[in-house]
Amino acid sequence: MSGRFLARLVPRSLSQFGRRWLHRRIPPVRRIRLNQGNLFIFISGQGGFFLLTTTLVWIGATNYQNNLVLGLCFLLLAVLFVAIHQTFLNLSGLELRFVSAEPVFAGQTANCVIELISSNQRQQLQLGFPGQSDVLISLDGNRAGYAELPVTTHQRGWYRPGRFLLQSRYPLGLVRCWTWLDLQPAVLVYPRPLEGPALATSSPDGVDHGQPV
Repeated sequence: MSGRFLARLVPRSLSQFGRRWLHRRIPPVRRIRLNQGNLFIFISGQGGFFLLTTTLVWIGATNYQNNLVLGLCFLLLAVLFVAIHQTFLNLSGLELRFVSAEPVFAGQTANCVIELISSNQRQQLQLGFPGQSDVLISLDGNRAGYAELPVTTHQRGWYRPGRFLLQSRYPLGLVRCWTWLDLQPAVLVYPRPLEGPALATSSPDGVDHGQPV
């Protein structure tokens, strides 16, 4: 068994395992309410740099026994903990459901309408299907919001794009909270229309050069 074959096989196996695990953890539903059971959270790239800088400052403050700088480190860590809490709350309790999708012809881009329901304000929610453009939306808490997620179609029939990514880094960008949701969206795709024959045109001399019927 060649190394190149193993290089292709291992990522594929991990991807299949991840999809099966995600299917058990967050099964497909038409409507879902987000909570600690279906949300994931981890520090972002900016958060990692922030944590590394704080650690280096703490090492220097410990080495030189500088209590003022140590207090600054504890303050920065407190900011990180608050960011974790607030980023999680920005998604927790949010309800989502698939509304509809207008029929399109094969090859066109369809828009899957997702309704977002919340009694609280939600800021900078980013949604999108893999490989497609993302949509950024905020909710004021007084009424439901609607996000139209674009997805490119290829074949006729019922197209089911599957899971889309919902994520947020609000408020400080130090932490990323996300989830993969399958609200069972479906798009009716019509066959691509065939191009008809060219219409007859008249030449400058007034003679019709169209094809006879």
